[in-house]
Amino acid sequence: MLLLFLSSMGFAESITPGAVGLGVAIGSPAGFCGKLKLSELQALQFSTGSSLGVLGSISVSGDFVQHLPPLTSDDDPYVVTPYLGVGGSINARSYLGVSMVYVGPRGVGGVSVFPKELPVDFFVEMAPTLFLFESLTWAVEGSLGARYYF
Repeated sequence: MLLLFLSSMGFAESITPGAVGLGVAIGSPAGFCGKLKLSELQALQFSTGSSLGVLGSISVSGDFVQHLPPLTSDDDPYVVTPYLGVGGSINARSYLGVSMVYVGPRGVGGVSVFPKELPVDFFVEMAPTLFLFESLTWAVEGSLGARYYF
């Protein structure tokens, strides 16, 4: 998914001004995040960083998300939109000489808040993940963050 995001950046300007957002998030993963708006209601998003509170971990995830109709009215100074999506996650952990890599699909759901006067969004999301490799297990990833749009 990350490669798909990076290869898509070349045509992002032809989609809409302010289509590429970069920012930070805390949670799992805690680190850098980005979003490429494909349209007003669809986007690709990624995050990379470390799992908060887990020593020796690194995580990368990517999702295709569909924004639902806004929860706010046109008169509000901000737009609140829920979103749902699917993607994948890769988590690697190394602790006391033992290394493990987990790979699997995930579903994601969240809410974005877009102030109308600023090129930013604030978001909170949860992503149940079913890891199929290195062993069959599951996790619930989640993040709270902000992105600035160019």
